[in-house]
Amino acid sequence: MRSIIISIVTVVAFLMLTAAASGIEGDEFDSEKMLSDVERKLQLSQKKLQKLKPALDAKSAELKRSIQESIDKGFIELEKLSKKLEDVSKDAEKQMEQALTSEEMMQLRDYLSNIDKDAITKAKETLILEFTALLELTEEQAEKLKPLFEDSFNKLAVMLDQLSEQGMKNWDDFKAKYDDLIKNLREKLQDILNNKQMESFENHSDELKKKIHKTVFI
Repeated sequence: MRSIIISIVTVVAFLMLTAAASGIEGDEFDSEKMLSDVERKLQLSQKKLQKLKPALDAKSAELKRSIQESIDKGFIELEKLSKKLEDVSKDAEKQMEQALTSEEMMQLRDYLSNIDKDAITKAKETLILEFTALLELTEEQAEKLKPLFEDSFNKLAVMLDQLSEQGMKNWDDFKAKYDDLIKNLREKLQDILNNKQMESFENHSDELKKKIHKTVFI
């Protein structure tokens, strides 16, 4: 009976993950939806909207690409991702600074800033869904562990940001910090996960460490 419940929850998690992944290519960050949002919030004329459209097309493409890159890597380099999205937003603002009023420009900046935050949240949530499906968590386990996983992903993002800020490229130093993070997480998971789930956790942790080493240090 327990194995049936776990299988059902795994299927549900997989469907949620599929929906999240398809959302990247779907409407959430689609340029047409963004254009519609801007029209509704800023009350722009059709002439201004048409001038803004190429910039939003580029913004939409970068949002989807950046989210997918983070998901493919399995971790988020928060500072690098934020800067990449911010740069595209600045390009959009630059293209529109002569066409919009100062108030409209302020509203556009707020909109682009908020959608960047949504994109980063989307990437984090999808990574957690992937982790949930990988470990074959029950519904109760998933609910209980979600805050713990969010905290761990955030701590890893901070570690990677510090690495970038300090210009550190010392793998041994980072590895020690990463191993401490995983050790603390392991201690909290041991009383919640079964042996198979713990094995999956250990395998994923090792694979993620290898990905970070290959992506950041080589």
